[in-house]
Amino acid sequence: MFKKIWTAWCLLSFIVLASLFYFIEFFLIAFGKSTYRLAHRFPAFSTRVLLRTWGIRVLEHNKSLLQNLPPCVILLNHRCDLDALIATGYMPGIYKFIGKKDLEKYPFIGMLVRMLYITVDRADTNSKQQSLRNMKTQAATGANIVVFPEGWSNFSNEFLLPLQRGAFKVAIDQQMPIVVATLIGTHELFPKPKIEVRPGTAHLFWETKISTVGMNFETHGEKLKEQVREIWLKRLTENYPNGYIYPKDQFNFDEWKQKQLKKII
Repeated sequence: MFKKIWTAWCLLSFIVLASLFYFIEFFLIAFGKSTYRLAHRFPAFSTRVLLRTWGIRVLEHNKSLLQNLPPCVILLNHRCDLDALIATGYMPGIYKFIGKKDLEKYPFIGMLVRMLYITVDRADTNSKQQSLRNMKTQAATGANIVVFPEGWSNFSNEFLLPLQRGAFKVAIDQQMPIVVATLIGTHELFPKPKIEVRPGTAHLFWETKISTVGMNFETHGEKLKEQVREIWLKRLTENYPNGYIYPKDQFNFDEWKQKQLKKII
């Protein structure tokens, strides 16, 4: 009963706060270049307020890694929708998310996603190519590129899904450093694909910064992907030595993924 009441409170607070923040953000965007930075940082403030309202605390570890950080590609593991909210609130500087195309259909959020971030249709090869070009364009302006390279919210029994190549190619082609970050404890608070929110603490580990200077994708792309994968696996196995713990009624990830692909197509 508590879970249902708390989730209802979270949904109500989201509607109220999102409505308020939407109009403020729209106002900031309308002024163009004069409020460009503020328009990109305001979502971070808004999301932190929302998470506090939900009773979710985010602890950052090794934040000193972000000092004097040049434009970079930030990679995070991905287990549930809460990851995107935490990333919105805690990414440094001006950043551009790579998000799923269907986010554009959401009320309030859809317009902001179209104007501020980069979207991709995972079932469309042309869309993937366009998102890659958009990432390079935004990287050239000095923005940080934030990517969940697993591509899906991973609530399977595997620690990680196969990593997509796009973010690694952009980092190497633009000679931008890669910053690796690990999210721990998010699925426990937002057990996707259920509509349920629980108060508690999530952890954001800033792991390391990897230089791509002198690399080319054909030679170093797969090695770089494996290096990032090993960093995540080390943190995940330390925190989940017996594997992920799921409730008995946990949804089957593969079945859920197939349903999502059918919706996209």
